[in-house]
Amino acid sequence: MVGKLFLLSAPSGCGKTTLVYRVIQELEPWCPLERVVTYTSRPARSTDASGVDYHFVSAQEFQERIEQNFFLEWSTAYGHYYGTPRTLIEKVETGTSHIAVVDRVGVQAILNIYGPTVAIWLEPPSFSELEQRLRGRATESAAELEKRLTLAQREIEQERVERLCKYCVINRELDVALVQLKEIILKELSLPATKDQR
Repeated sequence: MVGKLFLLSAPSGCGKTTLVYRVIQELEPWCPLERVVTYTSRPARSTDASGVDYHFVSAQEFQERIEQNFFLEWSTAYGHYYGTPRTLIEKVETGTSHIAVVDRVGVQAILNIYGPTVAIWLEPPSFSELEQRLRGRATESAAELEKRLTLAQREIEQERVERLCKYCVINRELDVALVQLKEIILKELSLPATKDQR
C-alpha cells in the first residue's frame, strides 16, 4: 500500500507550520500522518528544536548534500538553504503518509518528480494582515522582513495566475483553516470525516 505525500505551501507568516503540527495532533492515531523534517542552513531561533522543527546544518554541509543528490528539492529562500530529503519518496511508497511544508518553487520541483503529490496552498485573508503577522512575530531583521514580504507578494500573485496546488485554504481563522485542512487530507486518504465513522 502506497502512502500519500501532502505539501502545504504558503508565503512566510501564514501559519503553515502551526497548522501542520495541529493537524497531525488531531488526526493521530486513527489517521497516521508524519511531518517531514526538512533541512536548513539558517541559524536556529530560540524557539527551534533541532530534528523537530528542522535539521540544522551548515551551508557547507548543505552544499555537500546537494552534490550527493540528497535533496528532492532545495532552494535559497530568504538567504539560507532549505531542502526536502529525497528519502521521503521511499517512505511514502512503503505506505506511510507524510506532510511537508515547502515553498512554491519546491512544490513545482516535487510535482515534476513525483506526480501523486497532493499540494495545498495556504493563503492569508489579505496581504496587509500577512504583513501585520510578520511584523508582530518580530523574528527577523528589517531587511529580512522586507525580503519575506516581497517574496510573499510575488508567491501569492504567481499562484493566482498559474495555479500549482490542487487545493486552496484561506487562513482567516486558524481553527476554520484546520478543519478544512483535515477534510482535504481525509478525503485524499479516503477516510471518514470523524473517528466515530470508522
